[in-house]
Amino acid sequence: MHDENAILSSDYRDTSRIYHALLFRRLVLCLGEDDSIAVSRLKALLAHNALASDVAERATPFFWLNVFRMFGCHADLIQKEWGSDSKGLLANEEAVVLAALFIDSFVLQLPSGYEFSIHLNRKLKVPFPNLGHFVCLDIGEYTIRNVENSLVIKNTDTNFAQVLSGDSPDRRLSKINHEQHGELRIVGAANPILFEDAYYVDICESSSREVEKFEVAIIDALDLINEADRQMAKHIRNDIKWYVRIRTDDPKTHRSFTSPQLKGVVFLSDAIDRMRMAEAIIHEQSHDCLNRYLDTEVIVHENDQRYYSPWRDDPRPLIGLMHALYVFTAVARFYVHCAAVDILECERDYIRKRAPILYHRLVVGFSQVPRGELTQQGQKLLRNLEARNSSFGRVFKVIESKVPPEVLGHRQLWATTNAQKVQIGT
Repeated sequence: MHDENAILSSDYRDTSRIYHALLFRRLVLCLGEDDSIAVSRLKALLAHNALASDVAERATPFFWLNVFRMFGCHADLIQKEWGSDSKGLLANEEAVVLAALFIDSFVLQLPSGYEFSIHLNRKLKVPFPNLGHFVCLDIGEYTIRNVENSLVIKNTDTNFAQVLSGDSPDRRLSKINHEQHGELRIVGAANPILFEDAYYVDICESSSREVEKFEVAIIDALDLINEADRQMAKHIRNDIKWYVRIRTDDPKTHRSFTSPQLKGVVFLSDAIDRMRMAEAIIHEQSHDCLNRYLDTEVIVHENDQRYYSPWRDDPRPLIGLMHALYVFTAVARFYVHCAAVDILECERDYIRKRAPILYHRLVVGFSQVPRGELTQQGQKLLRNLEARNSSFGRVFKVIESKVPPEVLGHRQLWATTNAQKVQIGT
């Protein structure tokens, strides 16, 4: 089978970097209209240390999330996340957060001895995710100084001082340098600066032991992916750096998701085995890949219609259905590669049972898509996905006329529940 990422184009990462470089230039232009002390300090920091191309390459996803917030894309979330006693994130705090996240991203590029000043109007727990620290700061004036690739934070009026290095004792923001899988970052704590309100409530406050078990599960899953499909493992290594542990009400029910505003971040619950975790990582990396592509490309024409999705209980917008078809085709590819390598017998049984269900769900999903509502790029993507599903069906010898009861049952129940909203395509 062909490489799913090649369907989009081999330069989807480059186009995403261009998008972020343009976004950074827009940020600088917007800051130029504000002469407050905090924003003036931020402008000086950015002007002295950054080229737009460097920021696009090196800045953490959490820096970009807060850039989006500064543009007002998430104004409703800002109010919720920063407390009911405030109308939103104050300009001073917004600038402080951006400065802290920028310095955290670029600590290795800042000249030794570089110093930056911030002032806080109220207490704030500031994350430095790249360095692996949360710092609780009180009201007052602070200096952040780069000393041999570590940050020294001091309050100019008190004896408070804290040194932030890459060797953080806080396992909730841990870093793994893995010989095969590259640099992985594990997040086991919730912080409103790092996450959108919609996802904040899902994130586990994890103990050191829970983080350690989560790390082991991630590595085991990545090992399986690498054994089965080295090309997919390479894409994951290049694209995904941050693994966030989320809660699930039922240990047997695995949950996962991504956010379009947090590129390179996947949210995963604990899984009962490495196969489920590997499947979830591939699923979410594929969402992330398509989100990067959609930064600069359009695959669907705008409309308000909703469509049947064989994976969801609710009617979905067309772009949501296209996302599902793309990511589950990637999971199908993984099944094909797993079938060709030495895996556990229980894992082989699992994909044998899942393959016909996945194949038929994809067939039903493809039939829901109105081709006229897709751009040329969208039509090309859909044709490639359909071709790959046909190949997937042949590998597992799926019988076209034998639709699994899971697929039929979902369709019948959905039609009963949503009959007045959306018609199911044939």
